[in-house]
Amino acid sequence: MDVQTNRYQEQTLFSISWPLFIELALHMGMGIIATLVLSHYSDDAAAGWGVAVGFSYLLGVYYGLGILGVWLAQGADEWLRGCFAYRRWMGKPWERATNMFVGKADSKKAF
Repeated sequence: MDVQTNRYQEQTLFSISWPLFIELALHMGMGIIATLVLSHYSDDAAAGWGVAVGFSYLLGVYYGLGILGVWLAQGADEWLRGCFAYRRWMGKPWERATNMFVGKADSKKAF
């Protein structure tokens, strides 16, 4: 028993806790990767959030409309998003992609 007890007492703090440091480093790396990956998608989200929150502050706080101003700002944000979605829908980007990959003659047969 004395031999095993001495072996356990001779271990340093680093030799016991290095798996914890590796796990923490991997968790930090996953957080950084998630942030970098989401940053590629966040341009539209940040723009939408900026419009909604910006207009909400402008109408609700600056102009003193309160909750009515926030509701109007949220409605304006939805209206702007609807306009952009309609414009994209009328542009028919899926037809350009179909023509590019399938070919103009076969685009009717693809669907």
